[in-house]
Amino acid sequence: MKWSLLLLCACAKASAPEPDEEAAGPVTVTCVAAQPASATSWVEARGVVGVAPDRGAIVASTAAGRIARVDVKEGDVVAAGARLATIDDPTLAAGVAEADAAIAAAQAGASNADAIAARAKRLVEQGVAPRRDVEDADARKATAAAELAAARAKAELAHRQQARGTVVAPIAGTVIHVLRHAGELVDGTPATAIVELADPHQLELHADVAAADLVRLRVGQPAAVALDALPAQPLAATIVAVAPAVTTATALGGVRAQLDAPPHLVLGLAGTLRIELPRAAGAVSVPASAVRRGADGTTQVVVCGDKARVVAVVVGTRAPYRVELTGLAPGTPVVVDHVLGIEDGAALAVRK
Repeated sequence: MKWSLLLLCACAKASAPEPDEEAAGPVTVTCVAAQPASATSWVEARGVVGVAPDRGAIVASTAAGRIARVDVKEGDVVAAGARLATIDDPTLAAGVAEADAAIAAAQAGASNADAIAARAKRLVEQGVAPRRDVEDADARKATAAAELAAARAKAELAHRQQARGTVVAPIAGTVIHVLRHAGELVDGTPATAIVELADPHQLELHADVAAADLVRLRVGQPAAVALDALPAQPLAATIVAVAPAVTTATALGGVRAQLDAPPHLVLGLAGTLRIELPRAAGAVSVPASAVRRGADGTTQVVVCGDKARVVAVVVGTRAPYRVELTGLAPGTPVVVDHVLGIEDGAALAVRK
């Protein structure tokens, strides 16, 4: 009987319903209304003054040795083909002398073979020598001619190698930097360059632009350049190149803006590139803290209401504290705090 009562009590306890868990309260958030964006937007990037890729060169010797002399100094204007420096390599001169001597020996051998062939032919015609002597003489003549051709080819190569000891300007321009001087060693590679040249008649500003702005730029767009050294003298420019890819590590891509009428400038000056762009229709501006990245990779904002509504948007220009985007109507309130932890449909309590 006791066991029956205990069993009934245990069953009663097991079947008793658990008390309801306390429902989670709404998320308290701050909301700000999206503001209409102005008719135009700007892309800004920092850069430095330089020349077009085909108007500059870092010149190195293709021959290893010691620099005998440097014939230019910084600021010199040189023509294409002008001598910049001379490399002293004794083996080059020795190679030329050896090749010239080989030509002389081969020429002597070829002359002797010609004479032997002519004499053998006369003797055969006179019936004194067998025709095989003519065939042997012709073979020696052909061998001597081949040896002479080989000697001339080697001599041409030796002279070309000797010419490599003279470093010449590949383009016309101004000597920007003299990187090495007489007495220093070079190894015949770009690692031991001697002179840097540039043609400063056409200058550009080279800048790196964020990926979100890079996709909005096109060749031919007008731009403005404000140099740190000339803050009161803005310069007109035109976009001449936009990188087709961004660097993976930085998500930045290169942009080149050609200065339309540059004054006398020093290469390497820093400045700001500013490009005016028309805004997309219906663009609005929201605080940067309102924008988040969704799990599916889309850019999102959370619209305020009794319940949260997650909306995918397309971001345009970014500023330090605000972001311009499309996909949202002006005046729409968006969450600006705790935005990362709010799910679609979550209950919200808006701070007043």
